[in-house]
Amino acid sequence: MTPHEVLAVIIAGAAAWWLWNLWVHPFRPCPRCAGKGVNRGSNKRWHGTCRRCRGSKHVQRLGSRQLHKAILAGRGAQRARAKKNR
Repeated sequence: MTPHEVLAVIIAGAAAWWLWNLWVHPFRPCPRCAGKGVNRGSNKRWHGTCRRCRGSKHVQRLGSRQLHKAILAGRGAQRARAKKNR
């Protein structure tokens, strides 16, 4: 194999791993509150939820929504074709 082919295989493998990881782990800790769910000025007396995650402590990773929509749309199309061919 030439160096270009090796590089292409490595890039394809990295992209496949990233897509699989995005499918399995679609959420990440909120960067604004560091996964705590409260804003920076909160203490025992004053408590406020994070504006970005709204207290859920997680935000959706970039691209995960599009990946899930694409895969689920493909599954729906397969089911529709199978149902039509019955």
